[in-house]
Amino acid sequence: MSGVARISRSRGSALLLVLWLSLLLATILLAVAVLVQAQVRAARSEVDDTRTREILRSALDVAAFDTALIGRTALSEFPRTISVAGQRVTVDLSPSQDMLDINLANDVDWIALWVRLGEPEAEARRLADLILDWRDPDDQPRAFGFEGGDGERRTMNRAFSSVEELSRVTGVTPRRLACVRPFVTALGGTRLPEFDDLQGAQALTIDGMRTAFRARMAGPGGRTESMTGLALFAAEQDRPFEWVSFGVDRPYSDACGQAPTTALDTQPDAWH
Repeated sequence: MSGVARISRSRGSALLLVLWLSLLLATILLAVAVLVQAQVRAARSEVDDTRTREILRSALDVAAFDTALIGRTALSEFPRTISVAGQRVTVDLSPSQDMLDINLANDVDWIALWVRLGEPEAEARRLADLILDWRDPDDQPRAFGFEGGDGERRTMNRAFSSVEELSRVTGVTPRRLACVRPFVTALGGTRLPEFDDLQGAQALTIDGMRTAFRARMAGPGGRTESMTGLALFAAEQDRPFEWVSFGVDRPYSDACGQAPTTALDTQPDAWH
């Protein structure tokens, strides 16, 4: 083979190597660019989500503060539109306002609900005691209840943080949770009929009431964003209201047994 041929082949190999290295470098740069773009989109989405939550929370603050100043009559003005940072937010009374609050319901409320869902009265009493033992602060078991245990079924002696936590109560099977879920909430409010017997200035008071407000707005991508806040009014003298908890209303359609005609059927007579 002549020297010219060898040089030509060597140059061809070198050129091929350079092409492969260029392709590899381009692939790496493309991967880095895609990763950076994904991180930028994630950061932008997080900023948008944070801003959306702040706007929704601000709208809830305005609604609750106005209600504290005006009193019960302010509740008849909902839904209302509140402008925050150039965004229009619709605030209304949350659907959970009229549902049974799992942190306020007493044994009578629970028994009535379970019976309406098709449980025998004896089993309804057992389930009520088990739920109340999981929630109450003491370690004394009720007549048909249970205190202690271990793992996920251990009684916590605290309020439920969500309806889903009912699944951690002994006896509340997945089927029973599915049955009860459409009628209960962890963001329940005080029913207005509880104040119907008040007279004069007392009839306008909102002191001592729990009210669930829901704020909704159009978020990024056109989807509807929402936040629900449960407010306790006149919790202390120096504060017109305080937020008990925040969450998101999630409607459920599944039910079983003989369901209540409305969620109001199982509301307690007074919040406690």
